[in-house]
Amino acid sequence: MKKRALYFVLFLTLALLTLATVTLASDIFVRVNDSVTVDDINNVFYVPSAVKPDSVVLDLYGTDEITYIDNGEIKEINKNSPLDLTSYAIVDENGNKCYQKTVYLKDNPYTFTFYFASTLPSIHVSTVKGAENIVAYNSKDTSTTITIVNSDGTLEYTENQGELSEIKVRGNTTNSYAKKPFAIKLGHKAPLFEMSNDRQWILLANYLDQSLIRNSIMYKIAEILGMDMCDFKSVDLYLDGDYYGVYLLCEKVEIDNGRVNIRDLEEETELLNPSFNENAISVTDGDLINNTILTEYRYIDGVIDPADITGGYLIELDNNYYKDELCYFVTDNNNHYVIKSPEYASKAQVEYIATLFAEMEEAIMSQDGKNRLGKHYSEYADVDSFVYAYIIAEFSRNYDAGSSSMYFYKDSDKNGEFSKIVKGPLWDCDNTLGNIHKNDASNPEGFWAKGRSIWSGLTAKQDFNKRVTEVFTTLYDDIFNMLDMGGFIDDQLNELNGSYQMERLRWSSYDYSKWPTYYDGTHYDRWQSAPVFNFVEKYTDGVNNTNQTVIGYLCNHIESRANWLADEWGCQVTKRVRVLNDPPSPDAPPPAQPTIDNTWMIITIVIVASIAVIATCVVIVIVKKRD
Repeated sequence: MKKRALYFVLFLTLALLTLATVTLASDIFVRVNDSVTVDDINNVFYVPSAVKPDSVVLDLYGTDEITYIDNGEIKEINKNSPLDLTSYAIVDENGNKCYQKTVYLKDNPYTFTFYFASTLPSIHVSTVKGAENIVAYNSKDTSTTITIVNSDGTLEYTENQGELSEIKVRGNTTNSYAKKPFAIKLGHKAPLFEMSNDRQWILLANYLDQSLIRNSIMYKIAEILGMDMCDFKSVDLYLDGDYYGVYLLCEKVEIDNGRVNIRDLEEETELLNPSFNENAISVTDGDLINNTILTEYRYIDGVIDPADITGGYLIELDNNYYKDELCYFVTDNNNHYVIKSPEYASKAQVEYIATLFAEMEEAIMSQDGKNRLGKHYSEYADVDSFVYAYIIAEFSRNYDAGSSSMYFYKDSDKNGEFSKIVKGPLWDCDNTLGNIHKNDASNPEGFWAKGRSIWSGLTAKQDFNKRVTEVFTTLYDDIFNMLDMGGFIDDQLNELNGSYQMERLRWSSYDYSKWPTYYDGTHYDRWQSAPVFNFVEKYTDGVNNTNQTVIGYLCNHIESRANWLADEWGCQVTKRVRVLNDPPSPDAPPPAQPTIDNTWMIITIVIVASIAVIATCVVIVIVKKRD
């Protein structure tokens, strides 16, 4: 009897102690400033830049039943009396600045940690299907509402009354990772962040790029060269209040004003064809196959053509997923071209554009630069756009160079003048600049794109190589200006600062065993990413000179690659090295770790423990009397 009673009391004591020190229960729903929900596993808030540490409002089930202790005084947290966290700053175990504060939800103490974005705008998507379902099933939600907020709290975009937006998971390989890329369609056209006025936008996850800026760097280089590229802006994404990380908001590669600004043949074709039967016919024989280097093409049967089918066309070289598309054509060099627009291309349209590409490619791959018709490749191609694209592919050592994500376009002919094929816009540059180890792709020396696809033919031409040298000679200083202190890379790093910390915590990037490209000491996974970094330098000191940091590794690779190519291409340049930020002083003391205000939590634990001890004594006394 005594033992049973004692066990019961000990169990009761343990239960009461656990209740007193419990963390946030899964059924407690807390929001910060009406939008961001708490990570209820770690009691962490990832707060957008529009909310500042001195004005935090916590909301519990839509009520104001949240309090905290300030110098012994109990205070409520609500919209009229926000919480000022500025005196509760600490540095976490990874060196990231954050804020910790104990608050009371209906008299129960909870310690929350707050991370704040620095300057990035935030995109907030409210779904009907639920973010978890959209992500789990790579699906679409056509009934969402989207709000975009700048760091100063002003609205960049909000829906008009009655409007709905869309969000869906996009991508091929990238949609297999935990952090999904998305495509969004706004309720109305908007020139987001002074980009093109449109409804269709892409959110690139950059999940495998720990720097988060490889796409931005390469798009900037394309802009400097004058190559077509997609405007971009880094943002923080929230789905149903849950922080999903840093994304690169990009213009979609499509024919439209402000994007690929050419005649819209797809729109004109659709006007003549209110509906399509989607009867795709593949051709592997016939006159066109026999008299060109084409080996196969596929078109949509029964499509009525506009009078002019000379353009515009948007084409993508995609050797991996071309069969997933409606219309495409293949050459005997094993190049597979997808017709992205017009999507429902007629027999005449496919044969027209496929013939031009086949004749151009035959000339490119020939020894003298001419095809069987005696026409030089420069009669088909806008040569400078191909020069720019090759320099970018070679400089970045793009792992996908010559195999996928290579776009081309052709406008319609005007006034009897042939409109040449243009290489661009640039797309998909996360697997670049040393980010992939496989097949020596991270080596800053050696040619990479030169032997691939059409680049093998073009780089065998003296006129093409001469132009490459001329262009890279001019680009060389621009690259180092981007690397130097106060340059483009510094600007990107400072903008990402707080958001970068939130990203790494949200996706467990500090836990390298969870990283999708984890190296176990013997082998990498199938992507064999660049080395897993021991730490990430603070973005304010991001341009450093050690390969142990994400940014140091990236910048060292860019510097080495630029200098190696300048030598190989015979560029007459004055060799440069990066101008670095001053390194932090090794004698600098570590940041202070303020004491968390947990007075009432301690008092509560002591009271509960005392009650448990008294209860134990009472039970023991009763048991003794009965015995």
